[in-house]
Amino acid sequence: RLNSSHLVISYAVFCLKKNRPISIIAFSFLVYTFFLMIRRPPRSTLFPYTTLFRSTRQTLGFYRETTVPVPVSVNSVLDSAIDVLRSKIKKIRPRIEKQFDGDLLVTAIPGELRQVFANLLGNSMDALGPEGVIELRISRSTCVITNRPRVRVTVADNGHGIEAATLKRIFEPLFTTKGPTGTGLGLWVASQIVEKHGGSIRVRSRTADGKQGTVFSVVLPVEPKSDTAVG
Repeated sequence: RLNSSHLVISYAVFCLKKNRPISIIAFSFLVYTFFLMIRRPPRSTLFPYTTLFRSTRQTLGFYRETTVPVPVSVNSVLDSAIDVLRSKIKKIRPRIEKQFDGDLLVTAIPGELRQVFANLLGNSMDALGPEGVIELRISRSTCVITNRPRVRVTVADNGHGIEAATLKRIFEPLFTTKGPTGTGLGLWVASQIVEKHGGSIRVRSRTADGKQGTVFSVVLPVEPKSDTAVG
């Protein structure tokens, strides 16, 4: 089973790098569902499958627009990710604070960036308790090595935080702390998308009482280098 899982991951990476989003989603989720059928008794599988199919349907929606890199407003993409999660926001009712440093543009595939931001926002909301706050920041940045302009997107929350042991594995494929409701693919896919766009994603977290919370930081080049160009 482990070897088969690695085959699925290898195929998914290939599809991401070749810009084949439909293939990666359809293939990975269907085969992963098959693994769940082997691993879990039939009576306990209905809810995980429902979650998988719902995630698949939502993710496919991110790719109904262009799959060609275009100049895109990071602010607009982040706002549209909030719209995607509107029903969840109404249920959890977090306070969302925005701090955008102007209308910043990058060359990217809009649907893929939206998937990244929606995943980070969804995870933040899952971690929140009463009086939860999510801070969204978009700012200009410059690479200290290449001096190339970049855009930094920060998603910070005051949720329960992530334990150090979990933090080390958070971007691994098929790793989840959400039990039957998690697929273990969200943050891994997000990291692969960011890497494909020539960017980076980092996370830091604290679990101490009164100081707990998690901060995800996504850094994207304004223009990808030729050897990391998407599409």
